[in-house]
Amino acid sequence: MKLPPEAKGILETAYQRSYPCTLATASKDGKPDIGIKGSMMVFDGESLEYWERTKRAHLNNILANPNVAVICWDGQEKTGYRFFGNAQIVEDSTVRDVVRERVSETEKKLDPDKQGLAIIIKVSTVIPLGKARQTFKPESAASP
Repeated sequence: MKLPPEAKGILETAYQRSYPCTLATASKDGKPDIGIKGSMMVFDGESLEYWERTKRAHLNNILANPNVAVICWDGQEKTGYRFFGNAQIVEDSTVRDVVRERVSETEKKLDPDKQGLAIIIKVSTVIPLGKARQTFKPESAASP
């Protein structure tokens, strides 16, 4: 699904504006996990990316069940989006390096040895929240 331009703007400035995105995953048996991903960004016109440096519950869940949800909410502007899709670990070292280079310096300092993994989320559904509902095109809105 093509990402709305407004959603790209919120995603690209979320961390700097102190509104980092939140990722929700679930294990193979459905046990949920949720956590902040300060490195969440737009990968391309249809995908998100983030740097998985902790390699704990989220990574284990993605390996067992690639279905994920991401919420990005700008509390000051009262607008945001929910994204649903499938996550995968990037195997291509060139793409991995590009993702790593794009993360904030704060995130890089938390993984100085570059041991993290690049995760790409192919977005299948985008749902607007707050003010974003006013500009979102209904023909592209769908329920997860």
